[in-house]
Amino acid sequence: MQINYNQLSENKKVLQFTEGCYPVEFNRQRKWVWTSKEFGGIIENVEVLSLTIETDVDNKLYYEDLDMDLNPDCLNIISLPMKGKKEFSLSLEKDYDVPPDIRKLGVKIISVSVDGDVIF
Repeated sequence: MQINYNQLSENKKVLQFTEGCYPVEFNRQRKWVWTSKEFGGIIENVEVLSLTIETDVDNKLYYEDLDMDLNPDCLNIISLPMKGKKEFSLSLEKDYDVPPDIRKLGVKIISVSVDGDVIF
């Protein structure tokens, strides 16, 4: 699954999730994208990438030298500094299985914002 965002302006902001994302899923109330244990992509001219995620298990998210505890009983909102970056990579302490699904799951991405603009 790829999520592509291109802002056609002089600044030309780009965000592409190119690794570790499964197809969009949805129910009557909302949509989400499952990740694997490691996910990331390409970024250009973006100051801040914000993700709203849910996890079904206690977990920890790693980004460069930073980490954040993820709790299953709440929406976890992560704001990541991206200024000057061309690529980004996120990883989780653990993945988990939900039989009979054969995928190794990470977290559910509920929304994505680029410099305050909601794109998903």
